[in-house]
Amino acid sequence: MRRFDKQRPGRKTSNQEWVNPNDPDAKVSKAKDGATDMLYKPENIVDLDTGVILNAEVRKADEADTQGLAERTIGALELVEAIREEASAGQEPVPGATETLTADKGYYCVEELEAIQHGGVATIISDPLSNRRVDKLDSGGQAAVGNALLWVKSSEGKQLLRRRGMHIERSFAHILDSGGMRRATLRGQVNLDKRYKIAAATYNLSQLMRHHFGIGTPKQAAASVLRRLFELFLACMEELSVFFGLSVLLPVIQSPFLSPPAHLFRPAPSNHRRLKSGPISTRC
Repeated sequence: MRRFDKQRPGRKTSNQEWVNPNDPDAKVSKAKDGATDMLYKPENIVDLDTGVILNAEVRKADEADTQGLAERTIGALELVEAIREEASAGQEPVPGATETLTADKGYYCVEELEAIQHGGVATIISDPLSNRRVDKLDSGGQAAVGNALLWVKSSEGKQLLRRRGMHIERSFAHILDSGGMRRATLRGQVNLDKRYKIAAATYNLSQLMRHHFGIGTPKQAAASVLRRLFELFLACMEELSVFFGLSVLLPVIQSPFLSPPAHLFRPAPSNHRRLKSGPISTRC
């Protein structure tokens, strides 16, 4: 039927003509592999200091990324401020840095940038148009575009854009690819949104475990057990060789050939920092 429908005169794959009777909330869009299907669109708002997901939701595929961007950003900032007040209860307030919103080109909208900047948030979003007619915008729009351009070209903005690729892409890889949410079998936006929030909470739990124990995934836990057993075996062999006077075995035990493989026992990164300045980013 698909091959026949491709040759139909006047065919248009639009949401006005196509509706999934089993899942009306699904909309026509392009998948990650380039195929056209009835899909949803996940979105993460992540703190770029710690990599923690502040908000995760499943949106309809026909909704623009910029739709309601200012409201979602303000909601994430309110959550960050509530966490800071709870963490610093009974302590003197420490002046924080300027809040920033870091996103990709798909989230660039002059009206949304202007609303976000009026809230005191610096927008680090690259302009997808190289020949934008700034002279046709009003004074507020011109100021918003100019400020965004300055922040993107700054050294701090470039660092945040690199951290956006590190934290945001990692969260999507863990939830969608490793977690299996890219091919979820649930129907309905409400059900998918609940399942996606549970997956995001599990990702935050793994981040917390990595911060406190250095282990956040089952693979890391298994690798750590194998490493401890290997180190115990080497220690026992060394003690036995010393006890029985077998000094010949010492160079063999201390040989680099008996050291655990580096690719199997890779230590967990310790670049997690405390939530303080709270740069915010949305999706990838």
